[in-house]
Amino acid sequence: MFYKYFYILLLTLFYLSCSDNPTDSEKTGAIEGRVRDYNSGGSISDASITTDPATYSVTTNSLGDFEITGVNPGSYSVTASKEGYKTNSVNVAVTADNSTSTIIFLISATPTALFTVDPPSGDTLTIFNFDASGCTDNEDSLSVLQVRWDWENDGNWDTGYSTTKTATHQYFIEGTYTVKLEVKNTIGLTDNHIILVSVHSHENGTVTDIDGNTYITVKIGNQWWMAENLQVTHYRNGDAIPNITDDAEWGGLSTGAYCNYDNNESNVETYGRLYNWHAVGDSRNIAPDSWHVPTDEEWKELEMYLGMSQSEADEEGDRGTDEGGKLKAAGTENWWGSNNGASNESGFTALPGGYRSGMAVDFSYMGHSAHFWSSTAVYGSSAWSRILYYYNAQILRDFTPKESGFSLRCVMD
Repeated sequence: MFYKYFYILLLTLFYLSCSDNPTDSEKTGAIEGRVRDYNSGGSISDASITTDPATYSVTTNSLGDFEITGVNPGSYSVTASKEGYKTNSVNVAVTADNSTSTIIFLISATPTALFTVDPPSGDTLTIFNFDASGCTDNEDSLSVLQVRWDWENDGNWDTGYSTTKTATHQYFIEGTYTVKLEVKNTIGLTDNHIILVSVHSHENGTVTDIDGNTYITVKIGNQWWMAENLQVTHYRNGDAIPNITDDAEWGGLSTGAYCNYDNNESNVETYGRLYNWHAVGDSRNIAPDSWHVPTDEEWKELEMYLGMSQSEADEEGDRGTDEGGKLKAAGTENWWGSNNGASNESGFTALPGGYRSGMAVDFSYMGHSAHFWSSTAVYGSSAWSRILYYYNAQILRDFTPKESGFSLRCVMD
């Protein structure tokens, strides 16, 4: 009898032992991993994780980590997804009593908005140029991305969506404006970018020359200046100013003449014409009625209003700090390089029309520098002039041979 009960006890213990230790077919494994941003490498939280087959579902934590336990051994496709990202999957093999690790990278499906503005600041006459060709998307090419603009960031889009990435806008009231761009890709996801634009206000007018050319004018301090370069071809009395294209003839002149840069008429609309000083000093008057070419002292008055001291204004060479920048048209549409310091705060809108030499008899520096005559002669064969360069924000005061071809700005009598 004792052996019978002992045998039953052994069978019971064996049964209990077997029930606590699963067979190989009953053993499971685990899948653990992390979800990262493909571009930044950063962790992505709240991403949905699913497996196929035998669907398991979890969500990544704040560190981008996840773990799925109780996974039957076998091969699985593990998929990560999150709004704004392209869904991605990896294949893993799960074995019994083991944890399989993986990293899943997600590529953003949202486009990136980016644009530039040229110039970054201006006045109420400035045409601002906006360029959104810096927008990118991981799936779509630039050509199919669509953009729209809100010029005041007031919540009302001023344009509809378009694949054209450039636009222009003019502000008629001074102030600081927030410009907003929205870019949209082919699956409808969007991104925004903003830039601040500063707009100055000036008191403007117009003046018309003997040929009928009308120029914008601007009040700077107590002076009224032309805000465009002169392009007249007749003196005030109607006499023609000779257009001299021949180099040798130009260099030997002692009478008034004009030319177009590179003898190319197409340069006139933007940069005006170039005149030797003899045309400036001619008694028949080259300026429009009630206007005149500024004297050296009138240039100094302008410069001191913009910030120079009297002693600085009286010097030769590069003078001041940012006064030249206040005269130069802002941006790089016409100026070379970065057009250092250009703000056009004055509204003078100086453009780099270059010059024609009276000695070497050649055209130079269009886009590089703006050259202006004064009406004040010095040292007999020269006259005071002003030069603005693209690479600094100062104003050069120099004496220049009268045979040179410079631009002209006029000031009101």
